[in-house]
Amino acid sequence: MSIHALHAILSPEARAHIPASILEKITAALASSIAHTFLWSLIPAALTLLFVFFMPNDRFVSMHAAQSGKVQVGKE
Repeated sequence: MSIHALHAILSPEARAHIPASILEKITAALASSIAHTFLWSLIPAALTLLFVFFMPNDRFVSMHAAQSGKVQVGKE
């Protein structure tokens, strides 16, 4: 189904011609699909946060030490 077909179904003119019982089913299906899409998008977001918490902070510590003057960058 294309975007134009969905727009046509959701337009007030088309909704006026659709019986109430069918319109209710269409609305429920659209609401359910939107809810499922957002719920499934929580999984990658949660995994991203989990991976960020377990990332090593070696680079951050060395940058912080270099900025505070404790380590000379580029010299060993």
